[in-house]
Amino acid sequence: MASHCCPSGCVGRASWQFVTACHHDGASLTGNSPAWWSENFWCKGDVRGAGMVFAGRGWPGPSSAGAAPGRAAVLGGRRRLQSHLEMNTSAEGKTAVPRPRLVHLARLYVKDWLSVTPIYLPTVRFRPALQEPEDPRPWVRRTTEIVIEGYPRSGNTFAVVAFRLAQGRKIEIAHHLHAAAQIKRAARLDVPAIVLVREPSEAILSLVVRDPQASIRWALRSYIRFYSTVVPYLEKTVVGPFAMVTSDLASITRMVNTRYGTAFNEFVPTEDALNSVRQTVEWMGRRDSMMTGQDYHLGVALPSEQRRRAKDARRAEYLDERNKPLRLTAESLYERVMQYSRN
Repeated sequence: MASHCCPSGCVGRASWQFVTACHHDGASLTGNSPAWWSENFWCKGDVRGAGMVFAGRGWPGPSSAGAAPGRAAVLGGRRRLQSHLEMNTSAEGKTAVPRPRLVHLARLYVKDWLSVTPIYLPTVRFRPALQEPEDPRPWVRRTTEIVIEGYPRSGNTFAVVAFRLAQGRKIEIAHHLHAAAQIKRAARLDVPAIVLVREPSEAILSLVVRDPQASIRWALRSYIRFYSTVVPYLEKTVVGPFAMVTSDLASITRMVNTRYGTAFNEFVPTEDALNSVRQTVEWMGRRDSMMTGQDYHLGVALPSEQRRRAKDARRAEYLDERNKPLRLTAESLYERVMQYSRN
């Protein structure tokens, strides 16, 4: 256990996974915010009314420094927060405001096109919003221990959180860029890689429910672009179907260890472990909601009745006859990818 201070002077005791007993203005941290290693933590006290806010990293507590951090550290934490929100906050400073639809769609299309090309990964380091406190370098490098990537809403968050928890140590994972370029580079560098996949209707409906500005047709094209790009590299990876990831992640880890000669620990789904994963996923959902302005209940990577109803409401659009060619292509790709999971 190690003690840390937040920039507002509150002290939290941090274990490997969770910051606990941290208070500011009489309010404790919501939901045991994760600190993947003791240098990183989130605190409620830096920006008033902002909910859980990234306050900074590596500020020693009274046990090691004897005092709260100075003004420079506080300003540094605030600058990092501003980067994470991409300067796109409401007048009250409480949460990010969704971009205008045309701007948002333009960014989606550009990112989607770039994500399959070699030039995408070098650009990530200049996009602070993609550099999370627990993973400041989420792109694959020679020092990366494993890549866990898939189309959005395909079990990415559960897989990364549970896999990291099972290791019981700091581990360098490339993840959550939803970029085929990650898999291509991992294959070239011979870095272990798990390609996550989910039946297209469920992944796409979950995505457009989370991001109502995205269209079904764009999501179908994005799905096709991602998996058609990674198919040639699947023989060098382990394919993780959504159902297996969420019910038997240990078997996927065993396949990784067998294929690559690694010795990763398997996730054991005890009650405590599952509770820890759930708390972390909930926290990540709250953070993402604050950063994007999207509905927490429709975005958090956990099943819910509210999201099921929202998906059903858009299912007719997915099944629209105008989307049939794209839908059939996506479903054919899914079956092709799934063949590699059965080998």
